[in-house]
Parts: sequence; C-alpha cells; structure tokens
Amino acid sequence: MRKFVALAGGLLLIAATPPASTPLQVRNGPPWSPAEPKMMMSHVEMAAKMAQFAAEARAGKTFDPGPVVMQGRYRAQLEWRNAPQLNTNIHETDAELFVVAEGSGAMLLGGQLVKPRRAGPNRWEGPTLIGEGVVGAHEVKVAKGDVIMIPPGMPHTVNKVNGTLAIWTLHLPDPGPNPPPLPKDLRETAQ
Repeated sequence: MRKFVALAGGLLLIAATPPASTPLQVRNGPPWSPAEPKMMMSHVEMAAKMAQFAAEARAGKTFDPGPVVMQGRYRAQLEWRNAPQLNTNIHETDAELFVVAEGSGAMLLGGQLVKPRRAGPNRWEGPTLIGEGVVGAHEVKVAKGDVIMIPPGMPHTVNKVNGTLAIWTLHLPDPGPNPPPLPKDLRETAQ
C-alpha cells in the first residue's frame, strides 16, 4: 500500500501592521491558500519554520505558512499562536485532528456557539460555522505531545496560550454514508 504525504514549501510574509516593538497577537490559523504539495517536511525544517513564526510575530508581522503536507483534500496545517483564538468553530461534516507540537494552553470543547454565522466556503474543509464564543463548553488543558480528535459538529477553540502554542491540524472529511469496511486483519485487531 502506498502512502502519499505532501508539503507546501515557503513562507508568505505579509506587510507588518503594528510597530516593530509590538509583538503581533497571533490568534487564528492561517488562511487556507492553495500550495504546491511536497512529500515531507523534516523536523529541522519544522523547527526553523516555528522559529520564523516567532520572529515575525515579535517584529509585528503577519504570515501565511501554507500547508505543511497535503494530498488531495487532506491538508496538514501548522497553526502557531501567542494569543487565544478569536472565534469558535464547528465543522459540520469534518472531524479535525490536533497534535500539539510545542507549548501549552487550553481548548474549549463542546457547548453552544454564541452568535453563529456561516464561514465562507473553502476547498480544504466542509461546511463550517463560526461563533464569537461558546457557552457550556468543557476546558481541556493541552501541552506538547497531546492529541485531540474533534468530531464533526463539536464547537472548539483555543482559549488559553501559555507563551506560544504550535498545533498540527488535519481536517478529515466525512467518508460518506458507506465508508469502506476495515480489512479483516484490522477488524480482528480491534476486537
């Protein structure tokens, strides 16, 4: 069986908005821009990219790192933050996998969106609702190495960042009403 993983190289830097002495508050993930796929990004390249994110934020610049790896509709993204996320999301048909690469903070999971509105369409994720906040959510502390799987329809947001927080994210589109069955060897292992 072949596995394909792709990577977007390069970093798009956008003009600085605050003065250089004011660190930029990086709250939301980058825009979902198209990118050229590659097969891999090494840990050395990832460390350099995260250091670049921090340097750009300290200089008051915003940036779009693009996807890290990509294949078809599947796109792994690195979201780097030094401040809580501004909104709360619900992906109606996609699950979303989070892997904390660096740092620590907290996420709010579940509850009800405050002032929900439909997000604009993009080809990397299914229909999404965005809210100005969430009520009735459960707070989960997260740190380097933690893995969180958000099912479709669950509100989620990063509400605390302790210094900086780098998270790998991957949207997993709904497989449809009849996903393929597990191969026999995996069915036996799962029992």
